[in-house]
Amino acid sequence: KALKIFFRFILIILGLIFLAYLLIQTSPVQNFLAGKVTSYLSKELKTQVHLDKISFSLLDKVDLNGFLVRDRGNDTILYAGALKIRVTDWFIFKKQIELKYIGLEDAVIFQKRKDSTWNFQFLVDYFSKPSSGQKENGNVNLDLKKLDLKNVLYIKDDEWVGQKMSAKVGSLLLDAEKIDLANNSFKVHSIELDKPIFILENFEGFRPDSLSPKKFDTDSISRLNPGGIQAIINSIKITNGYFGNLKRGANSEKGKFDGTNIQASALNGTIDHFVLEKDTLLANVNLTAKERSGFELKKLKAKVRINPQIMEFKDLDLHAGNSRIGDYYAMHFQHFNADMADFIDQIKISANFKNSTVSSNDIAYFAPALQDWKKEFSLSGKFRGTISDFKIEDFFARTDQNTYASGTFTMKGLPDIDITKMQFENANVQTNIRGISFLYNGLGQIKSPDLASLGNVRFQGNYSGTIHEFLINGNFSTALGGLFTKLKLSFPKYGEPAYSGTVQTKQFNLGRFIHSDSLGLISFEGKVDGKSFALNKVKTTLNGVFPTLQFNGYTYQNLRLNGTLQ
Repeated sequence: KALKIFFRFILIILGLIFLAYLLIQTSPVQNFLAGKVTSYLSKELKTQVHLDKISFSLLDKVDLNGFLVRDRGNDTILYAGALKIRVTDWFIFKKQIELKYIGLEDAVIFQKRKDSTWNFQFLVDYFSKPSSGQKENGNVNLDLKKLDLKNVLYIKDDEWVGQKMSAKVGSLLLDAEKIDLANNSFKVHSIELDKPIFILENFEGFRPDSLSPKKFDTDSISRLNPGGIQAIINSIKITNGYFGNLKRGANSEKGKFDGTNIQASALNGTIDHFVLEKDTLLANVNLTAKERSGFELKKLKAKVRINPQIMEFKDLDLHAGNSRIGDYYAMHFQHFNADMADFIDQIKISANFKNSTVSSNDIAYFAPALQDWKKEFSLSGKFRGTISDFKIEDFFARTDQNTYASGTFTMKGLPDIDITKMQFENANVQTNIRGISFLYNGLGQIKSPDLASLGNVRFQGNYSGTIHEFLINGNFSTALGGLFTKLKLSFPKYGEPAYSGTVQTKQFNLGRFIHSDSLGLISFEGKVDGKSFALNKVKTTLNGVFPTLQFNGYTYQNLRLNGTLQ
């Protein structure tokens, strides 16, 4: 009889447990328990914790609706319209928990601080406290497999440092091989992003300079991976994205690139073989975008490497506006934000151009002084330096059938072309007055000497100086004859041109060049020093020999002259 009573007691206990299990599966009981928990947490945390509805299974799932957590200033820290979690069956008895699926919709996560303490620090403090009598049972490992986000916004407003980061997705689908949250390790098969937005806004923070770390420690590129994440992602697809890196209050000119106000919209494409380890990011990209200035990136395909010192594009195929550039481009910097703000002078560029086409209209977004050039260049060479101070080796450029140049070319002084110093070594150049008039607006207006009468001019030698004052050392072949010069020439904006040096000509039609009916073909070897080419203004000292000289229809031979013509 006692045994029967014992068995009945056991059955009653099991029945109660089973009944409790069934009850806890029902929505009313679950929401009643959730209300008790959120009320308890609200009281403990001294803030509002609220949940509209909960549905869960002790075995494999949790669904939350309308989950809200506020900070102690009554601002939202977390709101989740809908959260769905699917886990390993019987997960409560396992150490290794596989998160089969996490779905999050209509969510906002908001971090904020005005001093050194974040608005969520009270949560960290509360849940970090050890429970009385707590035993160490080892860590529970979480492994996420699928993530599905819809209309999720994350804001990190750091008024202490002076930076606000905003990240939003219309939708995100992630299919993972293994995600180890405990070790910050991510191996992912694919990510699909629709309408992603990422903005870094920099401004003056409240933190005193005495508490600020060294300048390079605050760089946005240096903070690319502060948590030491290790990530491998096979493929990422981006649709209609937006990226911004800007300074609060920036007032940028339309049509001009501003490194303090970078805004790229209509961002579409793929990123394959993405790797993030320590401070280095590697990826194969194929993207399109349009920048705030109007600069249009029609195609960017390359193997990319980014770290705190370099942004590198190997095997580059870039189509932007009317330009096409390949096959290597890299930007070097010490401090990304500060150097991008002074792009022309501070960003050091290394580039290998092969079969490239460059439009001055596209360069003008970065160097506005070139906006009136309206030229396209076929280009090859090895570019090293900044936009304001660069050197191109193995240089070749062509603007049209009659204008081309090759050699070693350097420029220092852009974007102000009037003061820019140029050097062209081992130059092989052909052009005419129409082909180079874009360099200097007044060049086409010069009537004396008659530069147009030279036709296609070919030069072999060296050039150094500015567009107004330069030294030429080499051979010229022109429609009026040939000459060898080592001349210093000056073409001021106002006043007569000046020249000095040595000249050797052979049957050069000087009369046509300076519009003189009295003079014809001349051959000359000697020194010249003078001003103006107009007969009514010329003042030139000559010291040399005229093997032949045509004057007033008569040819003089072997004339030696040491004097001044005026």
